Amino acid sequence: MKPRTEYQKRVVAVNGSLRNLANKHFVEVYNRACTHIAFQNKGNTLICGDCGEVIEQPKISIAGLVRCPHCSKKLKPLDSKKWSTREVYYIMAIDQSKGLQILRYYLLYTYFRKHQPVRLLPLEIFRVYINECGQRAVCSKLRTMFSAYRDQWNMNSDIELRQPNMAWRYTPYDVRAWAHIRTRKFTKECKRAGLDVNDTLFPDAETICKILQDNRYETIWKAGMHEMAFRLEPKEMTALWPALKICMRNGYNPNNVKDYIDYVKQLIQLEKDIHNAHYVCPADLDAEHRRTNASVQKILDRKRFLEEQKRMKEAESAYAKRILPFLNFYMKNKNFHISVLPTVKAFYEEGQAMHHCVYSNRYYERKDTLVLSCRDNDDKRVATIELGLPKCDIRQVRAACNKIPEQYDSIVRLITRQKKELRKLSAAMV
Repeated sequence: MKPRTEYQKRVVAVNGSLRNLANKHFVEVYNRACTHIAFQNKGNTLICGDCGEVIEQPKISIAGLVRCPHCSKKLKPLDSKKWSTREVYYIMAIDQSKGLQILRYYLLYTYFRKHQPVRLLPLEIFRVYINECGQRAVCSKLRTMFSAYRDQWNMNSDIELRQPNMAWRYTPYDVRAWAHIRTRKFTKECKRAGLDVNDTLFPDAETICKILQDNRYETIWKAGMHEMAFRLEPKEMTALWPALKICMRNGYNPNNVKDYIDYVKQLIQLEKDIHNAHYVCPADLDAEHRRTNASVQKILDRKRFLEEQKRMKEAESAYAKRILPFLNFYMKNKNFHISVLPTVKAFYEEGQAMHHCVYSNRYYERKDTLVLSCRDNDDKRVATIELGLPKCDIRQVRAACNKIPEQYDSIVRLITRQKKELRKLSAAMV
């Protein structure tokens, strides 16, 4: 991709002047942060994946690890008896040049084989450049054709300026690295923003851009709400900012950030005061979240019911006019009786009680359908019956949850005996 803007030209100039990192940096990252394995061997022995030596009579710790007496590494024994294996990690180097903060991402391949020392292969795949205003540019290797995974890269291509697909929610360049290289260089803007050098706290490129673009993100980052800065979208920040100020004032940092964001949104929906620490700093977030969720659900159910009532009222007159010949029709034997659903509201009650779709699929609007309800002598619903008009043939007989009722044969016999009368009434329908 050719650079078009002044910023892109600046990025391309810096991109061509960066030096490769020494192999010692990746060895240090592997020793500090990556998984070390041990292969299964004959008898009660293991083979160290790091140095390739045999470990006689290994002692497994409570954590399930074994210490190699030759290289002193803590190893995780493999469950299988394979001879070789491979692990892949995203490693990040933090660099800066000419006022640009640079995040250099590597794929670190670790190859293990029995009786051989581990082999490391670091490959740089992309670089993220961030300027003083939080504007981002990406130089990377090419992606493979129809790639569906983040680590599908064309390793033979060059690291050049690319145009990320910003229509995606998460692009292949939005990566949180497994570990960071110890040697780090920061621009003065990142130092002022208080970006931590801790592996677990250092943000990804998108979060750095948000911190540099919006001082509210910088504020919550410096207050220690790191996961909040990572997860909170810019649109959500405006709504939640009053609550976050109260949290910082009271030293409250929620453990489950995603649930807390949903919880505050529900407080706003319930018109609660999010400037009040009683609401926005709950002692038991899970319990309060469940309570507010139940309250919001009641409001939604009420709103949905009012909408259904409006729809029922609009459809009532047309259904009543069409079903008029069947209103007084009644079938009965010693165990149950069958009658037509007289109103659209009766469809709603039938669907709610029987847990099927007789109302939600709007059977009351079907002109070639007659729906009846079968009930026992205690007026308890037994089945819902659909007849096809004008022949009055039985299409389906369903009990609760669309199951076949035990009285199926009796219901069919009763309707069959009354089919002649049903056809006469069907001929009188509008």
